[in-house]
Amino acid sequence: TNLNPVVYFPLQETNQPPIGDVETNLGTLGPVANAIYSSAIAAKGATGATADGDTAMSLSDAAGGFLAVPTTDSRTAVNSPTFTVEVWVNSAENARNFEGIVAKAGGNTAGINGANNLAGFCLSQNYIAYLDNANFRGFDFHVYNGIGHEGAEVFVPYNVVNNTW
Repeated sequence: TNLNPVVYFPLQETNQPPIGDVETNLGTLGPVANAIYSSAIAAKGATGATADGDTAMSLSDAAGGFLAVPTTDSRTAVNSPTFTVEVWVNSAENARNFEGIVAKAGGNTAGINGANNLAGFCLSQNYIAYLDNANFRGFDFHVYNGIGHEGAEVFVPYNVVNNTW
């Protein structure tokens, strides 16, 4: 430690830490875009939305569950003015405020030096990103421009029905 390392892992664990649970990317980027489950409470193998045999998984929002895709490789960034986001959602709690579904953005302090300047995109349920307001029922897709919560946004009022795709 006298050399002031940027990262220091003493590796003094008495038990082996769990191996990260990884969801394999089958897209063209391959393993560089594999996702890592952030929660140990992930139920895999549930019946999916389509009849082709693909299964679904359930993450406990109360336990902070999400899939994280590392952004250390520039190919995982959105470098195009056009892109597609696709997701099937089966809500378990239709009345909760701000349910993040899929995003490439950070929280309110994710900007440079902890500023409230967001970049990336977010698809959410029961939240209007531009207004930073959860007094809404439906879906919102927002592309941030790096200035506060500003950017382009589409929101669709919709009464989400639990346990339906």
